[in-house]
Amino acid sequence: MNRLLEGDVGSGKTVVAAIGCFISFLNGFQSVLMAPTQILAEQHFRTLNLFFKNYKTRISLITSSKKLMSRVKLIYL
Repeated sequence: MNRLLEGDVGSGKTVVAAIGCFISFLNGFQSVLMAPTQILAEQHFRTLNLFFKNYKTRISLITSSKKLMSRVKLIYL
């Protein structure tokens, strides 16, 4: 499934995306949340860690500025 979620700043896009990711997790699938900038990706990473801190989920941050080996370690922990 591919979806593009669009809306104004503060309209709840991150929460809606997090709910979709969590439903996917509950059904045994993985999800990817993409952001247009590294700063926004880091903000989403922190927010998702707060949302899912009470669940046995694995959330990783992968950006183009990380070296290849650190990306591989994030994926295969």
